[in-house]
Amino acid sequence: MMRRTLQNLLSCTIYLGSLTFILTCAMVISAYIPQKAVQTHMEESAEILAECPTTWQILPEINSSKVHPYADMLTLNIAYHFGDDIASYSFDRVVDQFWYANSEKLKSVMWAKYYGTPEDTDESIKLFKQSVDNRLYANKEYLRYWHGSAGIIRFLHIFLNIRQIYILHSVFLAALFVCLITILIKNHFLKEAVALIISLAMVSIWFVPICLEYYWCFLVMIGASIIAVKTAEKSLWGRATLLFFFTGIITAYLDFLTTETVTLAVPLLLMVSMGQRNTGYAAPSYLQESGSWKLILKSCVSWLMGFCSMWISKWILASFILQENAMPYVTAHIKERIGGDPNGKSQLVYTVGAIGRNLRCLLPFDYGRFGFFFLGLMFGTVIILITVGGLKFNKTANRQLMAKYFVIGCIPIVRYVVLHNHAWYHRSFTYRALAGSILALCFVFAELFRKQKSWQISDNCKRATGRQENDQP
Repeated sequence: MMRRTLQNLLSCTIYLGSLTFILTCAMVISAYIPQKAVQTHMEESAEILAECPTTWQILPEINSSKVHPYADMLTLNIAYHFGDDIASYSFDRVVDQFWYANSEKLKSVMWAKYYGTPEDTDESIKLFKQSVDNRLYANKEYLRYWHGSAGIIRFLHIFLNIRQIYILHSVFLAALFVCLITILIKNHFLKEAVALIISLAMVSIWFVPICLEYYWCFLVMIGASIIAVKTAEKSLWGRATLLFFFTGIITAYLDFLTTETVTLAVPLLLMVSMGQRNTGYAAPSYLQESGSWKLILKSCVSWLMGFCSMWISKWILASFILQENAMPYVTAHIKERIGGDPNGKSQLVYTVGAIGRNLRCLLPFDYGRFGFFFLGLMFGTVIILITVGGLKFNKTANRQLMAKYFVIGCIPIVRYVVLHNHAWYHRSFTYRALAGSILALCFVFAELFRKQKSWQISDNCKRATGRQENDQP
């Protein structure tokens, strides 16, 4: 047992090291894209963003429709300054020039610098335009995150500006979502498909592609969900932990603390639900009944290991490359996100308030009259299904299964509790992590209320008829 554990840890370390190397190289390669190749579209993007406020509510007075041009500006700002020119030195050997250029590009992506003022203000978006127009050098660091998305955005700016990238993201995310729903329906997992549509609708998924800050976690979530569904379809349950380990790594690489738990909760819920269905997929004993707690625990731990290890690897790698302790750039922000200024509130009120503020951003509660109409429509549909559609309360509901759904659904809530400062102030996007909680509630409801199948009625009649025939002399 100990030997197997050590082997698994060694394998995970090798996977993490290899993937970190590959992803770091990808960022360095993006830094080698010539500045002139992205200059035109960066100028267009800077002009588009300069016309926007730091935050913008697409629908007035609806907080869940808020997007963050300021956060998108930071990503573009970092991406643009990956390509800051390297000071020219004369070297006797070409090899020395090569190593110097690579080390400077590597330092650039580790620092993740951008152009701004000492204190971030509402003028920061306009300052980005100034830096692009006048080709000013970066003067502030954003070291604590990987900012892997900045490398992708720099590459896309060879061909597109920010508005066109929003359109591309919308089309790509919609295509992946349709692919996922199609796979579920094709394999007769209609319940999972409907529940997923409901959960994403309640977190206003339609606003996600038009903000870079929101996009990456949902891209990873849908991609991981497709792989999770395929894994469950083929009963390859042993690969689940590796899937979530890689998912945690990619999430930490692309995202900077928005809705990261959605990449764990949604794929895991789909996998567990599919594994418990009697549709011809033979789940092994460790996935059945209480044994599946092992799979859930291993998946959650694997995801957390991947997520945290990737973040820590950035700080270690940055310290090694920059020859400077990176932790002072990180620790203050960690303390702020965990605690922060409670503004006179007790920590309990602060924490509970963070949860409540996120819940109020869900579709029924944040859309005014339309929200109440949607909520009434949902309740009406449920009542009709129960009274007319043949839904009956399932007295033999699998309580173990519902407990599993409940535990996975609580993952976003735990995140709000741990990072309550961040969840309080950034509810306009952190609330979307509740997609996992809503999906879990849908699965619990589906377990509690089930439609009586015709074959069950037929079998009952046959059994009753058989007993009558046997009772006759």
